[in-house]
Amino acid sequence: ETLASTQDTTHQAISDGLNRPLVIIAQHQTGGRGRRGRRWIHTPGGLAFTIAIQLPLDAVAAWPTIAASTATVLATEAHTGVALGIKWPNDLVHGTRKVGGVLTESKGAWRLVGVGLNTDTAPGTADGTPTVAIAELARKPIDHTRFMIHILHTITRALLAKPAERCEFHQIWVDSSVVLGQRVVINGPDGHLYG
Repeated sequence: ETLASTQDTTHQAISDGLNRPLVIIAQHQTGGRGRRGRRWIHTPGGLAFTIAIQLPLDAVAAWPTIAASTATVLATEAHTGVALGIKWPNDLVHGTRKVGGVLTESKGAWRLVGVGLNTDTAPGTADGTPTVAIAELARKPIDHTRFMIHILHTITRALLAKPAERCEFHQIWVDSSVVLGQRVVINGPDGHLYG
């Protein structure tokens, strides 16, 4: 029901000798996190889960993030009718408002794929970015169990995809991008890079 972090709980399961794929789901996270140690604000009525899985050996390092974000976009539209975009590298958005995010990490042979979604409620703003809930966009309540099953099935299929199918998922990822063709700034250790 309540965990500090699905990602941290999954790390611990691997440290304890995990020997098969695993999904950790929390109805509420008290210490959810995103990239670069940012805090993930998990409001009641959101979805938070982490998948621990071993990927095909030929999958590139970026594949878990591409697969999970693309699969979540596909499952969300199929299940709720809401079309999301992907703000590189790991934000799920609707217009300029954040709906969710993906956090992927490695631990030995395991890939940890965490997803947080504002399904029924949203925190208002997160790191200065406005947020929105999927239920608000869909104008209907979300059946969390059915939605979760749909997302998990789609993400697992994407993560374990063979090379030809990976190309299809990659193209959807490109088509879902909200930054391609836009002017962007990268904040790095040496300053800002514009392009």
